[in-house]
Amino acid sequence: MRAFCEREGLSEPAYHYWRRELKKRDAANTAAASFLPVEVQLPATPIEIVFSHGTTVRVGNGCDRTTLETVLSALEQRAC
Repeated sequence: MRAFCEREGLSEPAYHYWRRELKKRDAANTAAASFLPVEVQLPATPIEIVFSHGTTVRVGNGCDRTTLETVLSALEQRAC
C-alpha cells in the first residue's frame, strides 16, 4: 500500500479515506441492485463479409446456414 501511494502521489490518509468511501458506495449500490429480465435480440443490420478480391456479401437476419455455406463455397471457387 505504501509503494502504491508513493507511486501514485497519494497520501496514506487519503488512500484510507477513499478506500472507505468506495467500500460504502459499493455496499449501497449492491443493496439497491435488482435483477431484471433481459431479452437478447439479433442486430437489425446485416453482417458484411468482404473477400480479398473485392466481393462483398451481406448476410441479413434469418439467413440459414446451408444457404450461406453454398454461397460462400461458390464465391471461393470463383476466386480461384
